[in-house]
Amino acid sequence: MSVGTDWGSVAAALITAWERTGDAKYRDKLVTSMKSIAALSHGWFSGEGGYDPDTGRFFPLDDRFNVTHLSIVFGGFEVNAELAQLLDVPEYERTWLQYCELYNAPAAAQQAALGQPLGPHNLGQGHSRLTAYAAWKENKPDLAARAWAEFFRGAAGLKMLPEPFPVRRLDGPLVLKPVDEIGVTTNAVNQWALAAIECLGLVGDKIPAQIPQ
Repeated sequence: MSVGTDWGSVAAALITAWERTGDAKYRDKLVTSMKSIAALSHGWFSGEGGYDPDTGRFFPLDDRFNVTHLSIVFGGFEVNAELAQLLDVPEYERTWLQYCELYNAPAAAQQAALGQPLGPHNLGQGHSRLTAYAAWKENKPDLAARAWAEFFRGAAGLKMLPEPFPVRRLDGPLVLKPVDEIGVTTNAVNQWALAAIECLGLVGDKIPAQIPQ
């Protein structure tokens, strides 16, 4: 099971069951999952592990780094934000903050912290909200500045400047009535919107006076 898309959904379901019933067994499964993810060879950078659904325990399948942009973009970041408020699991918080800080970090910083760079990965703009979370949680102004730089750079997202969005004119025979259409995709808009909301909420006071173009 992946620690991102798969467990993110399981964790959301366990949170819901705990809230609805008050049964501590759901909380205990969450805590067990969190502690065992932290104990994987590379924490969140392990990407996946074996999973015992009866206890919630992850166990290692191999010793590889496994990083994918899909890990947090289906609600994983938001689920983790809720877990941080509900449960005090310091070892999990450390490995989650490490992931938030290093996913978009320069290769040299990844090399220094992990022993190797992570290589190319996607959705840099969407992951700016992870950088912002680490900046807010650890009170690091340099990370806040980096988060905004990542957001405005627009990697695999929407770059608004120097023009807001590309617009094209559609006319017959493509459409019955001429229309101007913005050239965006649902994925880019979704990740841009989440990053904008969450960067503003976490490090909005650090937004640059001059927006980079």
